Amino acid sequence: MSFEDFELLTQMAGGAGARGAATGDGVFTAEENVAMARLSALAADPHPWTQRLLATAVAASGYPGRAVVGDAAFRLTEQLLASPLDLARNRMVYALATTEPATPAVASLLEAAARRTGDPAIQLAALRSQLAVQLGDAAGAQGVANAAALVNGLIADADGPDAGVVVRQFLRSLPETPEATAAAGDRRPE
Repeated sequence: MSFEDFELLTQMAGGAGARGAATGDGVFTAEENVAMARLSALAADPHPWTQRLLATAVAASGYPGRAVVGDAAFRLTEQLLASPLDLARNRMVYALATTEPATPAVASLLEAAARRTGDPAIQLAALRSQLAVQLGDAAGAQGVANAAALVNGLIADADGPDAGVVVRQFLRSLPETPEATAAAGDRRPE
């Protein structure tokens, strides 16, 4: 790792790139795109210290919360979620799980991490972000029906999180609108 790489990691770990709440807009400056390309090249280094530094830097950068599915920030986060180091993967999962508000890219990344690991805690974090996306501002009957299908899938998974926790998360996530309440009455988790 070069001095410039270490300097970049230090800047990212200090929050360079973070702009408050997650936007999921995929808008990055040319400088940020260059930084992500350098970080992505560094992610190919399997050394534990490199992986740990990268995960810390990317998590603090705010890039995952601004990503859209398939862009450079999304792919960089995917690389780190596939890290050979548990500590790096867990740092990224935590960063994604605490991203507010959840975005479609964050939900997609957490869903992939949950599938890859089968870890009930990661499945629950993925569910939280998926529910936030499905039941967002424009949640109507279709959003609630999609969310109920997600919940039913997790409840049916014998190796998944506790069914009671899943149902409570679903009920807490429902927007308090007459349409959502009516739709939830029609689509109660089994």
